[in-house]
This record gives sequence, C-alpha cells and structure tokens, in this order.
Amino acid sequence: TEKVGNNHYTSMVIKASDASMVEYVKADIEQKLMSSRQVNPRTKDFTVIASALIREQMSGVTQTLSLFLSAIAAVSLLVGAIGIANTMFMSVMERTKQIGLLKAIGASEREMMKLFLIESGIFGLVGGIIGVLFGSAISLLIPYLGIQALGFGGDMRATITADTILFALGFSVVIGILSGIIPARHAAKMR
Repeated sequence: TEKVGNNHYTSMVIKASDASMVEYVKADIEQKLMSSRQVNPRTKDFTVIASALIREQMSGVTQTLSLFLSAIAAVSLLVGAIGIANTMFMSVMERTKQIGLLKAIGASEREMMKLFLIESGIFGLVGGIIGVLFGSAISLLIPYLGIQALGFGGDMRATITADTILFALGFSVVIGILSGIIPARHAAKMR
C-alpha cells in the first residue's frame, strides 16, 4: 500500500487466500470500491488488476521477445555461415600451391575434404565460443537491466546450463562444417 496523504492511497495489494477465489475477490473489491466512491462502471476512477493478467501480459511480451531474438539468431547464423564459406573459398584460392603439393605426394580427395572441413569446423567452434561468452553475459545482465528497470519485482534470473552451452558449441561446429562443404569439395577437385 502506498499512502500519499490522510486516507489517500495510490495503490493497494491484496492477496487472496486461495488462487481459485481471485476473480471473485477482484469482482467483490471492484463492487465495494464503486459503491464507496459513488461511481458506476463508466465513471469509475480506479483499476483492479489480478496478478494473472499481469502474468499473461508478461508472457506475451516474453513470447514476442523470444520470436524477435530467434529471428536475429537465424539471420546471424546465415551471415556467419556465409562468412565461413567465403573465408574457406579464400583459403582454398590462397593455398592452391599447397593443395597441389599435397595431391602430388598422394593426398586423396577425401583427405583434402577432411582437411578443409576440419578447418571450417574450427571456425564454427571459435564463433560458437565467442557467441556463448557474449550470450551468457547478456543473459546474466538482462534481469538487472530489463525487469528491475521497469519496476517489476521478483527474482528473475537466466539459467545457463552446461547442456545449453554444449548444444550451442556443437551447433556452431555443424554450421561451420556445413558452410565449408562446397569450398572443401572445390579444393578436393582441384587439379
């Protein structure tokens, strides 16, 4: 309850004894306030909000934010994949002499592909490590910058598990390898 003067309040928090009674308590409070303030539903000068409504609104905002962040992540993956493929093509072009030397001493097309796919996988791994570091830092800061800045209480914290980190790193390596397939095949087919 926030008091601003004698018998004047800006807000009140009421807790129902049972979650199933929330709507009944809300309607009862609204009716009693309208009666005591001598207002009707059109002229009422107060608002009664149930925490479930706030939770629904927060859930909607969270879903929209998740969708937005997923779109950013998808674009980032695409840009990263194109960057790795471009880097690998440049690597193949700059190392034509080494590729020719490896082929001259008996390296097979399969070994050449493996060499370049490992390299592109390492690019993906390094990008994944950087992404995990930045993502973890941002995830740990968001509760302090977002929720508390908006004035919401509670103890909202990001959960970063080892499984999530391993999945992110593995996914980055797979994207790196997939991005390097065409340049690796190009290197393997060089004469």
